[in-house]
Order: sequence, then C-alpha cells, then structure tokens
Amino acid sequence: MGFRLILDLEGRDPYWQMAIDEAFLILRALDLVGDYVRLWTFRPTSVSIGKFQELEATVDLNEASRLGLPVVRRFTGGGAVIHDSDGEVTWTVVTKGRNVEDVYSWAGEGLKRALASFGLKGEFVPVNDVVVNGKKIVGMAGASRRGAVLVHGTFMYDTDLSLMRVLRLPKEKEAVRGKPEERVITVSKALGREVSRDEAVRALRAGLCEDCVESSIPEGVLDLASELRWKYTNEGWLRWR
Repeated sequence: MGFRLILDLEGRDPYWQMAIDEAFLILRALDLVGDYVRLWTFRPTSVSIGKFQELEATVDLNEASRLGLPVVRRFTGGGAVIHDSDGEVTWTVVTKGRNVEDVYSWAGEGLKRALASFGLKGEFVPVNDVVVNGKKIVGMAGASRRGAVLVHGTFMYDTDLSLMRVLRLPKEKEAVRGKPEERVITVSKALGREVSRDEAVRALRAGLCEDCVESSIPEGVLDLASELRWKYTNEGWLRWR
C-alpha cells in the first residue's frame, strides 16, 4: 500500500470527524482521492457508537450529558468508544483493493510496531482488536464501499478510563467480560508512567506510515464533509436503531 500521511491533530467535533472519514471513503470509492493514513483527535472528548448499536442500551445519556460528552453514531460497525481529547489519538486508514479484514490485519501489524516502540508487546486478536497483557488497547471498526475500505480506531495512550462509566453493557455480558473500564488498558498504565500525545503520534507514525509523504486533507474531502456533517448532528441518525 502507498499512503500519504495526514496529521490532523488540532481536534474537531465528532460530527466533523465522522463526516470527514465518510467523505474519504466515498471519494476513494470513486477514485477521486488516493490512499491515506490520518491521525486525528476529537475535541471535545466524545462518545461514538457503532452503526448498528441501540443508543440507550449502549450509552448512559444522562451521565454523558452531565459530563458534557457529545455522542455520535459512526457509519462503521463495532462497539461504543470513549474518545478522550487529552488521552487518545484516533487513526484512519483508507485504501482500495483489499477487504476490511485484510486492512484490520495490516493495521494491527502497524499498531504492534507502534506499541513495540514503547517496549510493549501487542497482540492482534482477530477480528479487530490489539491487546497488551490480555487487555484491549486498540479497537477498530471498518466499512467498505465499491471496492474502497476505511478502517479507523483508537490508540489509548492516556485515556481517562473512569469516563467509561457512561458506557452500558448488558448485565449478562458484564458478568462474563467485566466492566468496560476493567477490560482495557492504556499505554500509560501499561508502562507505569504518563505518556504524551507527541510520543503517541511518533509511535503511530512509525508503526503505520513511516515512509509516507505528509499531506493535508484534500479540499474535495472537506467540501463533501461539510455536506455530510448534518447527518451526524441529526437526532434521527443518532437514534435510528
């Protein structure tokens, strides 16, 4: 894969971020953009839920509101995620000619390399997780469109795991899996020291896109994203399941 790298780290609201990623997928399917890796952040700290999840069964909306956490429904599958503005870098891979599972695997190897730069041994657990010491440190979700594939995911370098109390899990699943905050780990916790965002970005860049040419978001992507953003702010989309 020949990628360009976008460092988009000033932070945008969750509605813009989802719109940008969907615009990348649409335009890649039409061969109007090439292959990209984007490193980016949510601002403010937000909650995203998978395309097929039921909102109120997944998120404690009262607690999310009390904490000032906006909630957005992704166009990709997977589970609910806390995106800490000051503790997580989100990454996106958009490409063409491979299936979603192949891109999960490719990204998983890159994320293992990123973790190795901290001296951590990551393990890719199909379909779409990377774990350290048996706990999830990276989750991924993906979508495809006319031969194009987009996979995005978390890199929790110093996420405030107490925020995961806004996530709901059916009691029978919680009994088997444990509480969400007990099943995950951050790079900082794994190392026993505070890891900075700059360190996380350097590791991700080295692991996913070391030889990539740095670029910016194409204007066509931003133009389309400005049209798509309404979808993600729309209560009907948020509650459609």
